[in-house]
Amino acid sequence: LPLQLLGARPFKAAIEEKALLCRYFFHRAQEMGFETGPEPALSIMIFRHPGSEQLPAEQANPALIRKIWEDGQFFLSSTQIGGEYWIRLAVLSFRTHLQEIEALLLKLQQLCKELGLPIAQEKR
Repeated sequence: LPLQLLGARPFKAAIEEKALLCRYFFHRAQEMGFETGPEPALSIMIFRHPGSEQLPAEQANPALIRKIWEDGQFFLSSTQIGGEYWIRLAVLSFRTHLQEIEALLLKLQQLCKELGLPIAQEKR
């Protein structure tokens, strides 16, 4: 019914917005020093912290996602690829906009500091 009433244009715009937000997160995460998977074609991507001498990546990323889940403000999932632990971002909700992506980046920065993980200085 919404498709008949509104046409395809608003739905296409919403899908494009989510893909743009995912690519924005992808580039900002790289600037912060996170490793990323391939550049997202749609609205799902993977990233991971490279870890530190005190907290290697194999321990840092599970600790980081546990803190994200405990906080409850954002929902990210995890996966194993080639024996490496990755965090997965899926920008799908119609309620997710640039403000939420910026808040997630800020939360990741805060949690990394709590865990003693280095974050690159912003280039902005």
